[in-house]
Amino acid sequence: MDRHYNQLFGNRSHLWAYVLSMLPVSKATTFLYLVPVMAILIGWLWLQEVPTFLSIVGGTFVILGVVIVNKKMSERKSILDNIEIHS
Repeated sequence: MDRHYNQLFGNRSHLWAYVLSMLPVSKATTFLYLVPVMAILIGWLWLQEVPTFLSIVGGTFVILGVVIVNKKMSERKSILDNIEIHS
């Protein structure tokens, strides 16, 4: 089982390099907070492990935090773009 997992998911460095080529580092790293949420979701779907109430609440906060941070970064970028255009 471990060997198959490592073959499928073990070396993600190429995926991370691709993500960093498409997004700024500050935005890409916020998505790392979603790893525990995805682990809970995969455990629930594949292994029928029922998440606890605190896991669901914590996952909700994590998702909201990632959305808020990325939204703020987008707003800040658009403000900086407008300043550069008008300068």
